[in-house]
Amino acid sequence: MHTKKNVKIILTIVILLFIVGISPTLTSDNSQFVEGTVDCIKPYESKYVIAEEIHHYVNDTLSNPLGTHTTPPPGGMSLDNAVATTLTETQYSSSSWSTIQSQSTFSSTPSGWSASGIDYFGGYFQDDGGFSGSLEGSTVNTTDSLEVRFTLYIDGDWPSQFVTAWFWNSTGDWVQMGDFSDASAGDQSFSSTSGQFQFNGFKVKVTYGIFSGSESFQANDWRVEERNSWNYHAFQGVYTFSDLSYNTHYIEELVIDFSIGGGSTENLAFRFEAGDSTPDYLLSIPDTSGNVDIVVNISQYLTGPLCYLDIRDTSRGSSDVAANGWAIDRMYIRLSEPPPTWNILPSDQILEYFDPLSYPLDATLTPAVDMWWLNDTINFDVDGAGVLENATIVPAGIYGLHIFVNDTWGRTIDSIITITVQDTIDPVWTTPIVNQAKEYGNDFEYILGAYDLAGIKSWNLNDSINFNMDNGNITGNTLLETGYYWLNVTVMDNNDNSLSEIFSVFINDTVDPVWEFTPVNQFREYGLDFVYDLNATDLAGIIWHINDTSNFDIDNEGVIRNKTALSVRTYGLLVIVEDSHGNTISASFDLLVNDTVNPEWISNPANQFREYGDQFIYDLDSFDLAGINTWLISDTQNFTIDSSGVVSNKTFLAVGNYSLQVTAIDAHGNFLFGYFILEVEDTTPPIWDVVPPIQELAYREQLSLQLYASDIAGIVHWMVNDTDTFNIDSSGFLTSLGNLEDGWYYVEVTAVDAHGVNSSLVIGIFVALSTTTTPDPGLTLLLTIGGIALGTVVLFASLRTWRAVQRDRLKQIEDGKGEVDTALDYLESIKPDLEGKDEDT
Repeated sequence: MHTKKNVKIILTIVILLFIVGISPTLTSDNSQFVEGTVDCIKPYESKYVIAEEIHHYVNDTLSNPLGTHTTPPPGGMSLDNAVATTLTETQYSSSSWSTIQSQSTFSSTPSGWSASGIDYFGGYFQDDGGFSGSLEGSTVNTTDSLEVRFTLYIDGDWPSQFVTAWFWNSTGDWVQMGDFSDASAGDQSFSSTSGQFQFNGFKVKVTYGIFSGSESFQANDWRVEERNSWNYHAFQGVYTFSDLSYNTHYIEELVIDFSIGGGSTENLAFRFEAGDSTPDYLLSIPDTSGNVDIVVNISQYLTGPLCYLDIRDTSRGSSDVAANGWAIDRMYIRLSEPPPTWNILPSDQILEYFDPLSYPLDATLTPAVDMWWLNDTINFDVDGAGVLENATIVPAGIYGLHIFVNDTWGRTIDSIITITVQDTIDPVWTTPIVNQAKEYGNDFEYILGAYDLAGIKSWNLNDSINFNMDNGNITGNTLLETGYYWLNVTVMDNNDNSLSEIFSVFINDTVDPVWEFTPVNQFREYGLDFVYDLNATDLAGIIWHINDTSNFDIDNEGVIRNKTALSVRTYGLLVIVEDSHGNTISASFDLLVNDTVNPEWISNPANQFREYGDQFIYDLDSFDLAGINTWLISDTQNFTIDSSGVVSNKTFLAVGNYSLQVTAIDAHGNFLFGYFILEVEDTTPPIWDVVPPIQELAYREQLSLQLYASDIAGIVHWMVNDTDTFNIDSSGFLTSLGNLEDGWYYVEVTAVDAHGVNSSLVIGIFVALSTTTTPDPGLTLLLTIGGIALGTVVLFASLRTWRAVQRDRLKQIEDGKGEVDTALDYLESIKPDLEGKDEDT
């Protein structure tokens, strides 16, 4: 409904003046209704006037573009005077286009078509790149056409040549209709109304010619259309309503009264609008064939004093072959209002003190509710929807209310009711009181809640030694010991109504001690002391226990220590924490004592050197807390190692290097590796068992002398310095090569052992001219001084003795090396003299 502001303001003022003038109960003292019998309230006399129903008839005809009407307004469609306006359809002609041939895309030449010099690609037909070509469609029937039209979507570039459209005529000739333009891609059409193209056999052709290599086109969406004419019947008339009293009534309706006995095979459509001579708003009317009268709501369209109604028929197709007609006796706009009324008459209400009031009032005021009124606006309120509520906390008593409601047209209805506010309820607990169980050592607090309409005045508690109460909040005064406490609490409202309840408070210690951190498995190195500090808390104090008291002790602080030296193993430990009230917690963990420390060398193994044939003994030293349990050596074929770590050879060691790994293993299997190299060398030369004296031979006698030398490695080779005169075989047998002439000979013989170490001996040989010749005693003395002639066979009792003598001899020879060289030089120098002396002899 449209807002009617001016009327509303005027009517509101009138109602206010009316209420002030005739309704003294609106300002009367409300105290007469409180705490006692309600005085009789003078009923409010309802005064309202139902708005007059107004009819606005059609004023005039604005236009009648289609069809005819007889007895138009104001002569017809006026008062019910049996004068009707007759609306009659008139025949009209029209035309429209229809498609008779369509080919949207081209993948090949359509069936019934013909083509030359045409290719197909991407849904288009196009030139094949040659000189010329054409595409000709199939025939269609255009006999009933008023006009034919050909449309083609075409694109390409042929600036100096032609793409042409042709129509086939009824005399069997192609007629050029025009050339396509090589502009931007799009539809291009050609049409004709000539009778030569109106026959059964019409067709269209597209050609191109004299294209060069750079010229091309492509086309699709081929359409042939014809325009046909048809007859139809139609009626349309526009009628005027002027000087309408719009926005003055709640109900605004268009009423159409058809003549009795009228009717039509089709319906009428009604369009309505204010201020617009070409109405657009189509009214929703289910049946307007002329047989049923119409009443339709036009409130949303009636927005001004000048309105227009367009009436037209609904069927205007080519099948419409009958001229329909309608007769309307009356057509008018009816403005009316329903009176206000109570749907449910308000009734007396009883309200418990402090309860909210929510009483919906129910009245029908068809235009709209303008305002609700109450005589008591201090204690009560009514909202715009008619819901009656208390405006504040209303004290107990009886209240008389005069209720008014007026609609937007100033019409008012009223009613008188009483509202009784009473206090009949004692205080109640807001939450039920239940026995309390509290944990020992925790603060005690219990908040009680009570409610009363009159308000709570006081709280009381029987035990003020152990507990304190403050406005329903009970707290403990002291640390409450375990046991039961019986409490009686009383609450009183402002009217001295009281409520009491007895309940118990049970203090119990149910909380086990708590680990500050839970014991976890522990690991200790063998030989180290075990200390593990555990932490647990409890309000009542705690005592510590441990399961293995033979090896461990736990003090009052929870510190675990070993009492004995711990062996390598896993100790399963159980620790129990007990508070003074018998609550316990326990935790199990393992203590793994492990020896992960390897033995250590007191002195690291060092490389060793031994003379070939000497015994090898090497004492290794290492340390471990668990003790060295086992010694191992890598070469067990040639060496042995005892439990003290002494390495010795178990075989006669050949010359060479021995890379040895020794392992010390403690009692728990930890390893210590050591490495050293033993180098066995042969540096001792062979020893002459017998040093032969000067050999004295007769003139031209041969030398035959067996030499004896020894070495641990064995003598493998003999050498003589003068191979022209002497020879020595592999056994050390020295011989001369033939008979020796007289004179002195000195021969250096060398014995070589298996390792290439050699020892040389100089043998003096004197060959005399006669048996009376003797060697020079000076030479013999010289050789003896040089340490060459020892003269006896030496026998050795043992290998160790042999080695000692061999070392002494080697040193003697080394020390006397200079004297031997001197002796040899002397022999060389005196050799001519001796030879001459021999000759003289």
